[in-house]
Amino acid sequence: MALTVFREEIEADYSRYLSISELDKNAIVRAREIFDGYKKRGVIVSGEFDDMSWTFTNETKNVGLTLFTFEGGTNKAAMSWIGCTYRQFVLCVKAYIVFHLGEISLTSLQAINRRFIRLALASREETVGMVDCDAHIIALLQLISGGNEARDGVIEELEEKIERNARNKKKGKQRRLADFRAYLRFQDAMTEFWRTADKRQKLFYFPLYFWWNLT
Repeated sequence: MALTVFREEIEADYSRYLSISELDKNAIVRAREIFDGYKKRGVIVSGEFDDMSWTFTNETKNVGLTLFTFEGGTNKAAMSWIGCTYRQFVLCVKAYIVFHLGEISLTSLQAINRRFIRLALASREETVGMVDCDAHIIALLQLISGGNEARDGVIEELEEKIERNARNKKKGKQRRLADFRAYLRFQDAMTEFWRTADKRQKLFYFPLYFWWNLT
């Protein structure tokens, strides 16, 4: 899996996309640079990359909000199947969020971050059973350096779960018909139109008129 991130303006002439295939040391360094760039432009109004709380400004309303608050300490059960330390996990979360700044709204990033906090404190079974699991959790797990059989198994189960839910949602989505009175009103409108239409209009709308009367 690769993550296409960050549009970097070079002399305001063009943009460059970065492709991140792994949240390794180089990716973390790049995330720090991007973080500093946002801070210089005033998008990040308080906090450093290593802090556990950052405050951003919404450009449209110029409203400051605290985006990240990492809670709790280590959870050996979660880190054992994820295959990294808690510190490494936090760094990966920070990099992932920074790489999506400007692409995803701040409120959506808040929601994603809350899911990541839950993930850090969840066991393998609890993660697989998450009701609100989405593609971002899968993407984060796929991008964390290293890997093990347990994490790969969780990713596979989550992908199957999302695909299954999508299929069930598609199957259960029934067509909603309009109120029957709407059909009667359309019939009256069609009849009145046809009565007063000229030859050109009748020629143009004949397929619709014919289909309506046929069905």
